[in-house]
Amino acid sequence: MPAFIPVVSSKPEKRIEAPIPEKIEKVEKPVIRLKDKYKKYRSPNSIEYFLKENEKVVAEGSLIDENKPATPFSQQQLDEVWKAYVSNHIDKKNRSLYLTLNSRVPELKDDFILDFPVENKVQKQQIEPITLELVNHLREKLNNYSILLKTPVQEVEKEKTYYSAEERYKYLAEKYPIIEKLRKKLDLDIDY
Repeated sequence: MPAFIPVVSSKPEKRIEAPIPEKIEKVEKPVIRLKDKYKKYRSPNSIEYFLKENEKVVAEGSLIDENKPATPFSQQQLDEVWKAYVSNHIDKKNRSLYLTLNSRVPELKDDFILDFPVENKVQKQQIEPITLELVNHLREKLNNYSILLKTPVQEVEKEKTYYSAEERYKYLAEKYPIIEKLRKKLDLDIDY
């Protein structure tokens, strides 16, 4: 294959002059940075989500419709409808949501407010996506369109854990004094 060698001429080339536009329009391409691309999306499990103050987001279906009936109902009727909804509509593969909703039933308060306290923000976060569907189901089945569901976070105090044998024995001796009497009566030595 022959090689091409550029030919350099000693003659000056003619320049063609083109008119220069007065204003050159600069077209800017949007710069997409990776952090900007995902800026709008925040995982519900992110730290930022938990650090936000309790912001109330009111969905359209959760508003009270005054033109529809508000038939009174009892706690027992609420319990039956709640349990039926959980068993028929909640996917048992989503085990944590199923256990959260199945662990208790909401308490009926004044003005048809249902109080369903949860143990932590994760449980509240799991309930939020289905709240609208759940409230609409309860309203329809109980024929009361004034129902509102509130899910306050009430952290449960954990029972103290006793790690050593001495701590366990002292705890049981305080709780059941007969253990100490039995130990003395049988003349037992407790090795801690």
